[in-house]
Amino acid sequence: MILKKGQIIHFTGTYYEVLHQENLYLSKPIGKLKLQKLKPIVGDIVDLNIDENEDNINTIIKIYQRKNNFQRPNIANIDTAFITLSLKEPNFDLHLLLKFITLFQEQNISLFFLFTKADLLTKEERKTFLLLEKLFSELNYPYLFLDQSKEKSDELKTFLIPNTFNIVVGQSGVGKSTLINQLMSNSVIKTNEISHKLNRGKHTTRTYKGYLINNSYLVDSPGFSSLELNDLKEQVFSQNFLNFGTLLNKCKFNNCVHINEPSCEVKKIYLEEGNELQQEIYRIYKKLFDNIKNTL
Repeated sequence: MILKKGQIIHFTGTYYEVLHQENLYLSKPIGKLKLQKLKPIVGDIVDLNIDENEDNINTIIKIYQRKNNFQRPNIANIDTAFITLSLKEPNFDLHLLLKFITLFQEQNISLFFLFTKADLLTKEERKTFLLLEKLFSELNYPYLFLDQSKEKSDELKTFLIPNTFNIVVGQSGVGKSTLINQLMSNSVIKTNEISHKLNRGKHTTRTYKGYLINNSYLVDSPGFSSLELNDLKEQVFSQNFLNFGTLLNKCKFNNCVHINEPSCEVKKIYLEEGNELQQEIYRIYKKLFDNIKNTL
């Protein structure tokens, strides 16, 4: 047996594919991990016993501590989340965008935003997203507006940092699989036409798998994600919602949650002096806050 350290990039339903340097090893967990109720997931850093007999399955003997972990998608050790939302067909979902930001920022995961189907917008529709561009620029959030051109996907490649493990998430039907197909320069993932009846895409991605692009791993997750913030405490939610955490030190109270407190910097910027987009962001924040408060 030879001991190697690697990262799980795919689960077939029975076996795990573990990457060590440039080699993939089909593996299964050792029995004691099952007894300890430790189940490997995509993204896990693991120790492997490599069986020199190529006909045998290799054994995962250790799972290293995860720096972050999500259950849907069931994945760990994410470096950057590429949050992908369409501007049209399906319609842009600001509510989902803000939930994604909160969840990933709470776990200290870097963010990159991909807004797809920009070519479907009319000139008038394009104007409605100028406020979003302005806000993201002010908050130093990296983003790209994408269309079907190969040039746009080539531009995205420059943002994939080598030796990182990343995930692309978003609405169903926003073009995540199509985007990865372009990045890989071939159709490696089955894609499907959008369902106009439901105004959301058909769920075509059924497993999590990492794709090596520019020496960086990008994991395509199932298009239909169910996100809940109910596990977050009120204060944690408040501090990780957009840039509200950085504004806290300008609020009168250091435990301000930006609801009923006086002299609140967040309410001043987003509600009292904010533009249409900022006011809608605050309304969504208050609704999410109330939902969390009512479930605790």
